[in-house]
Amino acid sequence: MQDEQSDKRGSAESFEYHAEADAHASWGWGSANISGGVKGGSNSSREEFAKNISSATNKHAAKASAKRDVNVDTSYSVKEESGVETSIERQLQNINVGRTLNFVFRQMNQEFYTVLSLTDVRVAFFNGYAETRREVPLPKLDDVLAEVVVPEQRDAVRQKIRDALDNIVDYQDTIRSFVEEVARFGDETPYLRVRNDLVSTFKNDATGFEVNVPGIPITGTRNVMRTEGIIVEALLGQGEGLDIYSKGLQEQAVRAKTIENDSEQTLVQRETLAQSVVSEGSTEKADLFARLFPLPPVCCCYPLPQSSDGSTPGSTAATPKPWP
Repeated sequence: MQDEQSDKRGSAESFEYHAEADAHASWGWGSANISGGVKGGSNSSREEFAKNISSATNKHAAKASAKRDVNVDTSYSVKEESGVETSIERQLQNINVGRTLNFVFRQMNQEFYTVLSLTDVRVAFFNGYAETRREVPLPKLDDVLAEVVVPEQRDAVRQKIRDALDNIVDYQDTIRSFVEEVARFGDETPYLRVRNDLVSTFKNDATGFEVNVPGIPITGTRNVMRTEGIIVEALLGQGEGLDIYSKGLQEQAVRAKTIENDSEQTLVQRETLAQSVVSEGSTEKADLFARLFPLPPVCCCYPLPQSSDGSTPGSTAATPKPWP
């Protein structure tokens, strides 16, 4: 983000008027002009800094997202110690006769939100001739003014600083107050300090994202980055690839299989009924079951007795006899 501070003209003017200006210790003060008004200059510098932050985060997210390429491969190889490499290919067979089977690979994305929020204020004084610089927290503003400002101008400078901090523009272009006056213990003169209870809500109306941040949010950016996560789904094609005759053959094959299954189910039900009749021991139910499901006729043949020479006396064929 510091590399995005590329306002060379602003740095030169800052050095001309403030010899000890430091961009790292005083963010966004490069475009401030005390003589032109502290309020407008400070807001302009913060807006410039917010744009630099947004540019830096967008470039960083785009660079990181471009490197997250994922390759999907359905084959793998097995390496042995002997050095022989065996390649194994897996083939997916589509059992559907009339429709295609499609596999969709989706790469997961992540959303990142960057919120720049103003949480603290420091007061600095620079003297280019004497090459002095002093930077203090906001509660010590009166001490710095008493040291470097003539008495008749202290109230005016203090009021300008107070006006600048009471007119902070947030990310929704709403003017908000950032400081408050608190009286010291045993002293009637109040001093300025940053509000301790200042908590703001940053919300992205386009996506519904909402988060609470301390201070006043100046700007917020949203970046989408790719990840290594992959989701695979199988989708059946909607187009029918069979004609009427082939489709009729499929329907008849399904109908034949249904009839076969119904026949097997009927046999199972009859066997269950027979076991129930036997377990109850009812003769009436047994006779009714025998008349309803008669046994098929069975014919058995018994061989006639043979003589010692192997011939059959009286006949050369077996005589059928009824089932005993």
